[in-house]
Amino acid sequence: ERNESWFEQRQHGNHECSGGKQEGQRKTERATTTYQSEQAENAMLKSRLDGNDDECSEHESDVQRLQSSNERLQMEMDTVLQELQILQDAKLSLELEIAAYRKLLEAEETNMRRVVEHSSGSRSGGAQLLSDMIVSKGGSGDSQKSS
Repeated sequence: ERNESWFEQRQHGNHECSGGKQEGQRKTERATTTYQSEQAENAMLKSRLDGNDDECSEHESDVQRLQSSNERLQMEMDTVLQELQILQDAKLSLELEIAAYRKLLEAEETNMRRVVEHSSGSRSGGAQLLSDMIVSKGGSGDSQKSS
């Protein structure tokens, strides 16, 4: 009886081991499936990361190209502004020179009128005719140009 009891316990233990073994196999299969799925996800994430790295490199190259273009355009703009300043200075200088010559011409014309008026009072009709021509020419300078 003792042997029988021992034999039954042994069989029962074998069944429990057998059940434990099956449970272990199921756990191993689940772990393997989880591992494989996580490996696939890891591979996908690595692929996305590589794609992002490539995209990042492209953007960095675009940024460098744009910065270079910006620097070139800034230098061109500085050059154009310097040329503009030179032209504005030259224009102002010419305007001042024109104004000075205009004043000189007006003064000379005024002196000529005074001389003609003074001489017309003491001269003959020829002086009066010359005076009239100068006065009419000075009063309407465009009338001579249109003729």
